[in-house]
Amino acid sequence: MKKYKALILTLAILSGSTMALSASGEYISDRTAWEITASSSEGGARAIIDGAVNTYWHSIYKSEGSAGSAVVYWREAPPHRITITLPSAEAVAGFSYVPRQDMDLGRATKYTIYVSSGTDTPVKVAEGEFDSLNAERQNVNFDKSYLVKTFVFEINEGVEGFAVIPEIDLIRGSGGVKPEGETMPAMPSKDTGNEVNSLAVLDRTGISGTSNSIHDSNSTIAKTMDGDDNSYWHSKFSGDGSHDMPPFEIIYTMPKPVAISGIIMTPRQDRDLGRPAIYNVYITSEDNEEWELIYEGTGNRSAENMIAQFSCNVITKKLKVEYLETVADYGTLAEINFIAPEDGRETVDAKDYKTYSFYEIENIKVYDNSGKEITKDVTDNSLLTYWRPTKGNEDYAIELEFNSVYDVASIMVHPYRIYNFEGLWNNFDIQVSVDGYEWETVLTGGKLLKFAKNQNIDFNSPVKAKYVRIIVKETEGNYIGMTEIAVYQNRKGYEDYVRANTEKYVLKIGESSFEATRNGETYTVETDASPFIKYDTTYIQLRALLEEMGAEVFWDGMNQAIGIEKDSLDGHISIFMNIMDDRVYVTNDDVTTYDTVRYTLRVPPLLENGRTYIPLRFVSEHLGYQVEWDEKEQKVTVSKTVE
Repeated sequence: MKKYKALILTLAILSGSTMALSASGEYISDRTAWEITASSSEGGARAIIDGAVNTYWHSIYKSEGSAGSAVVYWREAPPHRITITLPSAEAVAGFSYVPRQDMDLGRATKYTIYVSSGTDTPVKVAEGEFDSLNAERQNVNFDKSYLVKTFVFEINEGVEGFAVIPEIDLIRGSGGVKPEGETMPAMPSKDTGNEVNSLAVLDRTGISGTSNSIHDSNSTIAKTMDGDDNSYWHSKFSGDGSHDMPPFEIIYTMPKPVAISGIIMTPRQDRDLGRPAIYNVYITSEDNEEWELIYEGTGNRSAENMIAQFSCNVITKKLKVEYLETVADYGTLAEINFIAPEDGRETVDAKDYKTYSFYEIENIKVYDNSGKEITKDVTDNSLLTYWRPTKGNEDYAIELEFNSVYDVASIMVHPYRIYNFEGLWNNFDIQVSVDGYEWETVLTGGKLLKFAKNQNIDFNSPVKAKYVRIIVKETEGNYIGMTEIAVYQNRKGYEDYVRANTEKYVLKIGESSFEATRNGETYTVETDASPFIKYDTTYIQLRALLEEMGAEVFWDGMNQAIGIEKDSLDGHISIFMNIMDDRVYVTNDDVTTYDTVRYTLRVPPLLENGRTYIPLRFVSEHLGYQVEWDEKEQKVTVSKTVE
């Protein structure tokens, strides 16, 4: 009989009708007098009791136009409540829920049930989770039969933030007791703003904006908050071709300090003139406080939205966008949106942001389980490219490699997503290593959420690593995937890294000693030869400065040949030249350059008083340093600053 009932139920779902039987009893069949209301509705709420699974109630959403090639939707945030009011109280032993059949969007994943037997406030009698991959009818039995007049189905989470219900049935009970439990809370106030690029954004009502350059009344900062991508702010220009030059500043002032987690800037859509190439974002929580730099960004001249996400939620009263470089030296912006604070992230005042700020570790390499490099697919800041191989039965290891040892504080992953989030990481561990041989486990049992947005994996305290291994043990389906990955260090780690990798050397013509600054310390290096100028070129003795820089120096007296080798963040650099020969050969084995390049020196290396001298600028610059000459003081400053 049980098999027969299951078969009837399956056929009922496929045929689009509900049946009167369930595994635990009858459904209450007479629903004509039921009253149905919904806290959010894009479709008639009575669709949930019309007996057809291909019609459904849908929470509110609306199109906000397009961002690049994608259609952007705003959706009302959960929770959503469906309230069923019966003509009179009946004994109810549970309920039955039919998920959306055509796709997974809107299927409930977390729910709470409240009921009451009369006019009193409903109380909680059940809560749980549904599997979003399961499209079959799902029955939930209460721990006892309750006397129910009002039944509230609250959806706490739905796939992609939507809520969709085709059918709900109530399972008939026997007897029935008055429900007791936690009182149903009032519905929380919901943000009335929009959603852009799958990110919730704030309502912009009351926000004002100013700029240091505005063309006319048709291109004011108000155009960046009018909801129209085809209107935009434009910097000042005149008919004769003259115009203001960057930097351009746009300052937005909130009615009161609010928490945000970033901004989304929509570039001018009709052409690229004025789109930002290099820009900074600043915040302040008070009108007269100093600005705090929170984000440094670059544009790619495209019409796609530029997203600047902060490392935490910040409370700010004002926000400034500074265009440092732009296309054609104009300034334009179609829209700006302020990303709502993210749940689970720390919220700090703008003046305290420097303590929490994160800095992305640049030039990381990413390898898959076979050792194949997949860096390009997952670090290109594009949601259109991704990596998704077949997982197999064994754990899958993804390895990240940096160009130096860093204090890693956070890893950002943007999941790969198809309709059922196939490839999502449901269980993963993270290991770190400074040498690639000895590994330490720093996180176990990690899990990504079913949201197609950036998700941060924060460590309790920074961990030293040159290599990071993510061991994925369980995924949705047979694949493992991701769209983007990035690694961050906190401010202290960043400052320590900059200090450890910043060098400066000050040499004075005719003086044998020079001043060196490394690892935050300044000291004097004594040498037995001083730099001099010949043929309008500054020459330095071969070994002293280069060895202080960490280079290896080789001298072949028989052939009067010079070799200089140095490891740097960009790779291994080799320079070879000969005395009184203006030809020099440079090999830089970084990720983009492998060939040896021959250069012609303006002046060749020299032998003076039995010592070897080389031209300072050429060698220093090819080792990655900047060279500055102070004519008045007769000083040369050689420096390398990591940013």
